[in-house]
Amino acid sequence: MSGRVRAYGIVIWDRSGEQAPAEVATIREVARHAWLDLRAVSVVGSANLSVLLASFATSGIDVVIVPIVLRPTGWLDAVRRDCDVWTLSPPGYWPRIHASEVAGEFIASSGLC
Repeated sequence: MSGRVRAYGIVIWDRSGEQAPAEVATIREVARHAWLDLRAVSVVGSANLSVLLASFATSGIDVVIVPIVLRPTGWLDAVRRDCDVWTLSPPGYWPRIHASEVAGEFIASSGLC
């Protein structure tokens, strides 16, 4: 078993369309450079997103990498109970929400998260 941080990439097809293959490649590259143990990258429609996100609570995933999140949404707050959410554009991350804490704000990064 790897001691590295486990990650999972998500590209939402409804928003990405033809950009999805490039976004998948970028997620893989970010994970490689950050020494993350990237378990998979899924390209999903927004209708199937909730089923995928529900699986993270018991999966051991620590980081979810997505192409873009400009503002908090319902799914973002839900997944942050189990994982940090890294974004490619803008580069940075939304930190995990711990039970006793208020949701943290986006933390910008000048390089890889």
